This record gives sequence, structure tokens and C-alpha cells, in this order.
Amino acid sequence: MTLSKEDLIEIRTLLSMNCKPQKIYEFRIENEFRGARDWKRTTIFDACKKIQAQQGSVERKQGSGRRRTVRTEENIDRVARLLQSLPRIPGTHLSARKVARGKGISRSSVRRIAKEHGLKVIKKTKVHRIPKPKRPRETNEARRGSHQGSLGRVGYRDDQKMVARASPKIGRSSQA
Repeated sequence: MTLSKEDLIEIRTLLSMNCKPQKIYEFRIENEFRGARDWKRTTIFDACKKIQAQQGSVERKQGSGRRRTVRTEENIDRVARLLQSLPRIPGTHLSARKVARGKGISRSSVRRIAKEHGLKVIKKTKVHRIPKPKRPRETNEARRGSHQGSLGRVGYRDDQKMVARASPKIGRSSQA
């Protein structure tokens, strides 16, 4: 369990009053005013060692976190560029695994960089290519429209009005 800064200050105060770590542990368990804590004995012993090693300082030691050597500006720009497709050529981006393998960066770092830039890292999947038709497909409406024009009404003009004549119909009854 990690100790808060207030807890470390309290342990430092008790150490300055010449209390041993065991006594601090017992004091913390019995102290009802501060509330019973579920501290482990080794947690208090380690905190006492840390405070004594730092000459009473409870501040975090500089540079004691995870190293960030991968996160250079050059690597960040390169990863962001490889994770995106070119503007007019879709599907040219690389997967996160290929970027990590090619640049020698861990996959988790690639994902972190992508998240910071607002990119989504998803698995690339192969899809079938839809061929372009050689000629436009004819629809039923187009077929009906082309036949309707040829079977329209036939007529002639007589004194400013149209006289319609029925077009000849070929049916089964007339064929037999």
C-alpha cells in the first residue's frame, strides 16, 4: 500500500521523537483519533528506511519514475505519420505492431502516442476487392422504359387535333 504525503510526514515526526518503527506500527494501529489503518508492518519499516536515507525528506526522489526515452519528438512524429493513411490513398497506414517492430518501440508506447494524437489503433483486416462493372447494369425500369417508347400510340394530325390509331397487337388468339 502506498502512503500519502501526510502519512509520511507523521512517520517522520514520530521518528524525530526517537520512536522505533515497531512502536510507530503499534501507534498507528491503536490510534483511534486518526482512524485504524490497514498498514502492513513492512510498509512502515520501508517508509522509515526511506525517510532516514533521504535525511528526513518525504519528497519523491527526482528521476525515480519510468524512463521516457522513447518519447522523443522524432519518434512521436514518425509514429503518428505511419499510423495515418496518406490523404488521397486510403489503406496505406501501418498497423501498430508493424510500426513498433519497424521502429524498435514497444507496442504500448505506440498505443500511448496514438491516444495522445487522437488516433485509433485498430487491427488491419484484408477485404475482398469489389470489381467495377464493365458495362452499367440494366434495371427493370430501364427495360420497361425502352420497350414502352417503341410500343407507343401511333397517330396522325388532322385539323388541329390528334387522331389516335391503335397500334397493332399481336396476341395468342390472332396467331392461331
